[in-house]
Amino acid sequence: MTEQKLLSRDFVLTFFSQFSISSVSQILMTTLPLYLTTLHATEIEIGVLVGSLSVASLALRPIIGRLLLRTPEKTFMIGGSLLFAVSSAAYLIAAPFWPFLLVRMLQGVGLASFNTASVTFIANITSESRRGQSLSYFFLSFNTALALAPTCGMFVVNHFGFILLFGICIALSLCSLFTAGKLESRAPIPLEKGSTESDFRIGLRIFPPIFMFFLAHTIWGALTAFFPLYAIGQGVSNPGLFFGAYAIVLILGRGLGGESLTFTAGRRSCCPALHRMSSG
Repeated sequence: MTEQKLLSRDFVLTFFSQFSISSVSQILMTTLPLYLTTLHATEIEIGVLVGSLSVASLALRPIIGRLLLRTPEKTFMIGGSLLFAVSSAAYLIAAPFWPFLLVRMLQGVGLASFNTASVTFIANITSESRRGQSLSYFFLSFNTALALAPTCGMFVVNHFGFILLFGICIALSLCSLFTAGKLESRAPIPLEKGSTESDFRIGLRIFPPIFMFFLAHTIWGALTAFFPLYAIGQGVSNPGLFFGAYAIVLILGRGLGGESLTFTAGRRSCCPALHRMSSG
């Protein structure tokens, strides 16, 4: 039996499509607070407008996950890319507070649609034995975008202005749309025999990790909303460098952590007596 090719055509297309969408999100992460200050938004308005995307995305993910049981992932990826392109263009004319909030919520719908569908797509096209490895490679699309996009976005703003920045966001969204459209059309994977959609009910045991995830991203959300403004006030011309450095450490840390886990697992399986001695 031949081993499934990990870096398949659909995997590569999905990777670059996700990278394009993530780049738009990360570009706006550092530049949008600065753009809102030029529109005379207050600090409270900036916090709400920046965070509203994540709120909309979080609220819709369970719904989209259920819809993916009946609808091909490609459909949601194309729809998410379209919403990103439309919302990126709408930033040019939307004013704070309510029009801008509507645009942010719209982009949050696009983010939830695309990200949920893309991860599901990668999981479904990969064999179970290599699914963890495949997803670990795929998540590099998020990390690489975080490493590059914030710094590049601030460079564009400093030298060319916000109009070109939003034009780049539109172009990246259309690039993601084009790439997602090239994916192979595939029907949703049917539920296993004897299972129903009620099997997806949330259990109490998942709430501790959800709560920890919530706390971590509460800190991250506050940081992304106001750190660019703080850094500019301290004389830093490109706050995106902070997020680039963070992403590089994140990528390296995950790589080292994976190697450590592989070594530990191998040591336990190859020399159980040594493991018992070291743990005793």
